[in-house]
Amino acid sequence: MSKYESFDYEDDSFRAYLDEPAAVVNIKKNVLENLVDFDAGARLNSFYEMARDDRSVSALLVVNEEGSYGKRQYNRFLKRVAGRASDDMNLNLPKEDKQVMRAREINMLQQLATRFVEFPKLLVLGLNQRVVTPMFGVSLAADFRFGTEDLSFSLAHMHYGLHPSGGLAFFLPRFVGQGKAIEMLMKGGEIKAEEALELGLVHDILPKEGFERAAVERTKALCEQDVAVISATKKLAYDFIPELKRHFEREYKISSAEIKNVD
Repeated sequence: MSKYESFDYEDDSFRAYLDEPAAVVNIKKNVLENLVDFDAGARLNSFYEMARDDRSVSALLVVNEEGSYGKRQYNRFLKRVAGRASDDMNLNLPKEDKQVMRAREINMLQQLATRFVEFPKLLVLGLNQRVVTPMFGVSLAADFRFGTEDLSFSLAHMHYGLHPSGGLAFFLPRFVGQGKAIEMLMKGGEIKAEEALELGLVHDILPKEGFERAAVERTKALCEQDVAVISATKKLAYDFIPELKRHFEREYKISSAEIKNVD
């Protein structure tokens, strides 16, 4: 099996390939379902490790398909946790299973954000359409973010009476300041593409048509620096990692209390 073939993979959850010097993952379905699916998580982790260890790779680009980070998918997931029926799902999970599922979601989001920050090469996200609260937080752990013209960050946690997860309460003040971040987190609502660009939450807006290809080319253009220089720069810029891990410990404790009230 050649190096490229070892990266080349596709199932109903994600598609992965190598376009040197970038390794690319396209998320195809509800990301929260992937996070709590052990098999899908293991496959994604394997690709992450290959991208980290392969010397021909300078950057990992993660692009989501339309809807995979969206409010409808988040709504379905939360209804599943709560055991309530939706249009296409009628589950009545025992309370213990709900608690496990919500706890696993929080834990996997935290692991994902930590891996993004600790990735020793460039970590780039291509954000397509709507990005709901948990993935909004995780996305801010990446080095670069490109968005589609119809991108919006949806602060949907307020609608469900949940605290912001995925490290959003940690990262957002670092981008927009404490006062603005508190206002955004408490008010909820949506942040459209142009506002996200003005606030520095994304680095550029790319055309919807051919978005993935454009994101790949932009990522490859970022790979001019030596990987050792990139790694050293990230270590200096992200020396807040111990603080982030303490934040995640607090977030998990708050989530545990929240889970008890799922019913």
